Amino acid sequence: MAKQKQESTKSILIEIRSILKWFFSVDGAIVTLVILIIGGFGAYVIQDTIQRQRYLELLELELRNNQIAANIEVETFNKNGVIQYHVPYSSDVYKAGLQSGYLLTIDPTTQGELYTFYNIYLPKINQIDSHLTNTIADYSQKWEDCIINNLLINNKNACENETKLKDQVEKSYSGIMKNDAIGMWQTINKIQFNPTEQRLHSPLLKLFMGDKRLKVQE
Repeated sequence: MAKQKQESTKSILIEIRSILKWFFSVDGAIVTLVILIIGGFGAYVIQDTIQRQRYLELLELELRNNQIAANIEVETFNKNGVIQYHVPYSSDVYKAGLQSGYLLTIDPTTQGELYTFYNIYLPKINQIDSHLTNTIADYSQKWEDCIINNLLINNKNACENETKLKDQVEKSYSGIMKNDAIGMWQTINKIQFNPTEQRLHSPLLKLFMGDKRLKVQE
């Protein structure tokens, strides 16, 4: 019995020695190198795929946040009749992705829609609305200055002209910004860009990234 165990142990040791000898041979080294290269390339592809997907979903989130901001402006106008301040719509995520090349991996139609939106439409709306809010602020400041300057004067009509101008500018320009916000919401809504849905229908992406949506998309 003991002799059989010794022979079995000896046989195993010989087998291990043979494997190690092959492993350190030229053929073994070549096979090992090929395996390492394939494994490294596979890991890179997976990592790059995950990073690409994360970026695209962040871009989708930026679009949804701009939609939410537009909706808030519309609701503000409907509630108060004026929009006194405009928060510029964001393009930070889009700009951050220009160097990565991830935008080039999406279909040409969506690429064109995103390019037009981020490089033409959004900057123009931000420029117009910022100018409108600055003008509203200027007229409001003139009205406040008039009130302060005439604070000690018992003249109810002292700032009548400034009041009318302020109210007219606020109402007119706020209406323009409300229409811009509606246009912004509608424009984003037309862009067919749903990387989150693509992930949820991809077994591989779900395996590495889970199946949770970004909170703003719930």
